[in-house]
Amino acid sequence: MKTVNILGTDYEIRFVDEFPEYLKEVGEGADGLCNWHDRDIFIKRCNDNDMTAAGRERCDRDTLRHEIIHAY
Repeated sequence: MKTVNILGTDYEIRFVDEFPEYLKEVGEGADGLCNWHDRDIFIKRCNDNDMTAAGRERCDRDTLRHEIIHAY
């Protein structure tokens, strides 16, 4: 698990295959979620079999960048 500091607040970054049960309804159709209350950022791993490993990694990084902006 990784941590990122955003304006003095540490957020845990969690790469997951599925969002936790309590966030599934909120995250329906989302690639990532920023949970401000628990200070967690969830990134749903890109599982597109047509993409290369580098493409999936880039997709995950782009989603993480997007969620960091939400945390900001």
